[in-house]
Amino acid sequence: MSGRLRRALADLACRTLQATLPPSLQSWGWAVRCETAEIPNDTKALLFALGSLCGLMPRAVASLLLYPFASFIGDGALSSGGSLTMNVFDAAMRRPRVVGIACAIGSVALGLAYMAIAGAPARYLVINVGALVVGLTLLALLGRTTQTGQHPAYWTLTAMAGTLLDPGKSENAVDLAPWVQISAKAPPTLIIHAMNDPVDDIRHPMAYALALNNAGVPVDMRLYAKGGHAFGMRRTADPITTEWPAQVKQWLQTIGML
Repeated sequence: MSGRLRRALADLACRTLQATLPPSLQSWGWAVRCETAEIPNDTKALLFALGSLCGLMPRAVASLLLYPFASFIGDGALSSGGSLTMNVFDAAMRRPRVVGIACAIGSVALGLAYMAIAGAPARYLVINVGALVVGLTLLALLGRTTQTGQHPAYWTLTAMAGTLLDPGKSENAVDLAPWVQISAKAPPTLIIHAMNDPVDDIRHPMAYALALNNAGVPVDMRLYAKGGHAFGMRRTADPITTEWPAQVKQWLQTIGML
């Protein structure tokens, strides 16, 4: 590669960087271009320009992607002072409610997309949209406090949430949602669960185990009275934390894996 071509490529890299950088970072682009022009060695100039392009391009792309949201997260989020990450973080901290609303809408949108692809009944999609509307409504209500500092929307939250419950299912129902399908090709499964798990209700693994059994999939379920959630290898006074590794070994031997 001739020196002329290397210099031309270096100049192209600088121009590309300048064209990509937002206005608040244009001074960086000019600095890189001037510095590249001052390097007498064509190879070193090209390497410097390419290095600057690779180093600043992620920042430029991030600024372009965040620009449409500047009005939501607050003015100054894309300013040149301080790092972009910290600017956005500070702006988000100034308006946490907006960030929460954006996260809620994004989460519900992903959930709706998943259920639509999975073929969920239309009523479940409507319920999730209704839940989002209820949440946003209550967020607006809870932001308004009375002079005594009390939140009058508390009972509204309780009443509106109650309307979303499905009265057609009993408290101890262990049926999977209609759109959740268990394949007969699923592998043999071992389920170890603590009855006092505060995160995953005991009905969840029970419903899964029954569905596997109905599909003809070998399933082995071990229940313990205590153990909490995500006990893992952390030893506690609960027997589940010390016994489950042996339970897994015994199960693997039963299915011929060991």
